[in-house]
Amino acid sequence: MLTNLSNCKVYLNGKCRALYVNKLRNCQVYTGPVTESVLIDDVEGSTLMLASQQIRIHSTKNTYFYVRVRSPPIVEYISSVRFALFALHYPRLEDAL
Repeated sequence: MLTNLSNCKVYLNGKCRALYVNKLRNCQVYTGPVTESVLIDDVEGSTLMLASQQIRIHSTKNTYFYVRVRSPPIVEYISSVRFALFALHYPRLEDAL
């Protein structure tokens, strides 16, 4: 869980099962593979680079997403967000994906 962060840079290398991202402001989050799902709620002015089975995004604005996901993201109540392809690289990432 990443919650109540402001002006932070977070790197999560390796795999994790699930990720909950809540109340981030002006943060940068870079993750390795999340094997199940990512839930994002109330994020503003941030950049998130995520690889996951499923991504749900709620109440988010002015945020950039770089994603690799197996199913289409579920998005609700968002504004001024942008999506692009996942572009994170580190040793053994491809094996983990």
